[in-house]
Parts: sequence; structure tokens; C-alpha cells
Amino acid sequence: MATVGRNIAAPLLFLNLVMYFIVLGFASWCLNRYINGQTHHLSFGGNSATGFFLTFAILAAVIGIVSKFAGGNHIRAWRNDSLAAAGSSSLVAWAVTVLAFGKTISTYVFVYLDKSLCILGIEKNCDKAQKR
Repeated sequence: MATVGRNIAAPLLFLNLVMYFIVLGFASWCLNRYINGQTHHLSFGGNSATGFFLTFAILAAVIGIVSKFAGGNHIRAWRNDSLAAAGSSSLVAWAVTVLAFGKTISTYVFVYLDKSLCILGIEKNCDKAQKR
């Protein structure tokens, strides 16, 4: 029964590792363009959430790649002590990924949505929203 779990986990672990490398490459490229000030094109929106999101995305990708290496070690060893290391590192990677997503969503909801509602005349506290 243990070999079934290993056989299923190994391809999924490799697929997740490839996706983290894609996220790392894309976020690094975007951060480079953001630092160089090449964000004037409409398809690349440079707002106040961009810097935070890219920083946390790179951090989450690096931690995710390291956790996939710990997961590969666990698949190779298949013991309880390697499971604890792989599980804890993957939990940290997931938490940082959620942090990146949550920071971006909170910036959009609390800053841009309030301003959009003020423009439409729906928001009651437009003075507070305009000051942000």
C-alpha cells in the first residue's frame, strides 16, 4: 500500500515543483520590470499592491521549491521523521502564498474598491476613501 502513495505523490510533487519555478521566474521578471520603471504599459499595472505581491510571490516560490526538495527526500526515505520535515516546510510555503494573495486582495478591496465606489457615488464615506 505504501508504494501506491509514493507512485502518486512523486509526479504531483514534480508538477508542483515545476509550477513553483514558473512562479519564481515570472515574479522575478515582473519585479525587474517594476524596479526599472517599465510599468507604463496598460497590460502591466503598477499600483501599490504590485511591490508587495511580487516580493511575497518570490518568497513563497523559493520556500515552495525548498519544501518540494524536502518532499522528495520524504518520498525517497518514507519515514515519519522525514514526513514531519516535509509537512512543516510545505505548511510554511502555503502560509506565505496565502499571505501574498491576502495582501494583494486587501489592498484592492480597501483602497481601489472604495475609490471606485466614490466615483460611482455609492460609498457614503468618500472623504475617508479619497485620503487613502
